[in-house]
Formats: sequence, C-alpha cells, structure tokens
Amino acid sequence: MSVTRRPLLALALVLGFSGGTFGADYPDRPIKLVMPTTAGGNPDLVARVVASRVEKLLKQPIVFEYRPGANTIIGTQGVAQAEPDGYTVLGTTSAISTNEVIQQKLPYNLFRDLTPVAHTSVSPGFVLVVNATVPAKTAAELISYAKSNPVSFGSPGVGNSTHLAVEYFNYLAHTSMLHVPFRGSNPAVLALVAGTVQVMITPLAAVNEHIASGALRALAVTGNQPFDALPGVPLLKDSLPGYNIAGNWNGWFVPARTPSAIVRTLNEAVRTAMKDPAVVVALDKLGYVPEDMSPADFAKVVRDEVKLWEDVVRKANVKLQ
Repeated sequence: MSVTRRPLLALALVLGFSGGTFGADYPDRPIKLVMPTTAGGNPDLVARVVASRVEKLLKQPIVFEYRPGANTIIGTQGVAQAEPDGYTVLGTTSAISTNEVIQQKLPYNLFRDLTPVAHTSVSPGFVLVVNATVPAKTAAELISYAKSNPVSFGSPGVGNSTHLAVEYFNYLAHTSMLHVPFRGSNPAVLALVAGTVQVMITPLAAVNEHIASGALRALAVTGNQPFDALPGVPLLKDSLPGYNIAGNWNGWFVPARTPSAIVRTLNEAVRTAMKDPAVVVALDKLGYVPEDMSPADFAKVVRDEVKLWEDVVRKANVKLQ
C-alpha cells in the first residue's frame, strides 16, 4: 500500500463508524448473523462472544438466526443469495472449506458468491478422544484396537473438518473406523458419551467437561503444541507420523458485491472486538485464540485450506455417504 493511500484508508475506516462516507449510515438497523450450525455448539458460543462486543462497537443489535443442515450448506446458501447490504452476515467455520472439496455440487460458489469479512478465532488443534469403555490409553493402542475390533467415530456431519480429520487418521494408520454423522456437534458428543460411537477428533471445548468427568479419555492432540488444559497428553503426530491437521477456525462472511466500505466497517469492528481482554479470556475458555486479519488475509486462509483438504480427500479417498 502506498504512503498516500494509508491516510485515506484510515480515514475511511473512521468515517465508516462515525458517518462520513459511502455506507456512512451503516448500520442503521439490526444485523442478522446467520449460523449454519445448531445453537449451543462451539461455533455458536464463539460467535456470541465476538458479537456481544461487535454490537456495542456498531451500536446496533446482532440478531442470531440458526439455519443448520447439510453440513452448514443450507445456512451458507441463504447468505450467498441474500441482499448484499451488510445486514445479513454468515458466522461459520472451516466447514465452508471442506464443503468446497468434498461436495460434488454446491448451490453456491464459495469464491464467487461470498466475501470473507473477518477471521474471528482459531483452535490450535483438535483432541482425539474415546469413550471411557474403549481399552486404548494411547493413539497407538487405539490403532491396534481398531484393527481387530469394530470401531465407529462420530462427527457433526459429512465432510466437515472433524470428519476428515478421522478419515486422514484412518488413511495413515491403515484402520477402517466407520463414520457416523450427526446433525451438529452436541448430538455427536452425546453419542460419544453414551457409547453409540467410540471415537471423535474434535475441538477440546466440545468434550472438555466429559474428559474431566471421566466419561471420555483424551489420547492425543493435533497441531504442533501440547494443550495446557491437557497436561501429559501427547501430540498425535508423534505417534502417527505425517498427521499435519491442526484445528479449525471461525469467521464471518457476507454476500458477494457487498460494498467494500461495509466490509471494512465489519472487519474493523471484529478486529477491535478481538483485542478486548474480556473477549480473549472468553475465547480461551472455549479453546480458541483470536486472529487479527484483514479480509484479504482471511481470504488467503480459506484458499490455502481448500488446497489442504483437497490433498487429504485425495489421499484418503473420502467419499460422500
């Protein structure tokens, strides 16, 4: 960016909040945040933490609307087809990237019909957990057990990152654990606790209380760093070489053709919210850390992740069920 443009951009961002440029009246009514997932799950909890601060910055309420189904496709389609006026925002996860790879036909085009606004937070990794009745105490023991016993794993739906994370585990470990998809994270976790399925790879926040209660057992964590909340639980890649999947992210999108001034206003509000100490603490309790990104930076994250999942799907030969 040239030196002469920097002051202009800074001015545009300021006026976007106070009322002196195109979209200066934005927002002048409540903003609808469409969640393509069920209420009460991790994406919802993260979005509520961020939105509670953003609505104070924008001086307008953020109203949550839940449109779960088809692994976030239903809600995503609704936003992709909405009026591009900044009053319909998508609060989604990295499932939007996996859908781009695994779904044969989508009712929208991710890179044509949606504009990335802000990357709100990222999980540093997932946790590999089993029902406490499974005799395995380590990832290596789970691999051995799964090779000689029928084992099923749960996920919030076909094609999401937690589904593909276990499919990649199957590929590298030469196991054949059966996928059982559920309609959302909460039903999948409840099935795991009940023993309907035996295994999940999922964000820690979804299962932390059940690990603490003893209903579930943590065997390993993905990513490059151990979790402070799970002392002594090793990295999965140490026992399964080549496993390079970390965690997932949360972020906001708007329909394509939304005016750039509105995108900047939303992005600046989210980035300001993410610096609030109370937001940082609340996200940490959910197992997420804030990410400070421009819309362009966030768009690159999405494109790079699509390439990663393309590689995973190709190697693991993942098919829709």
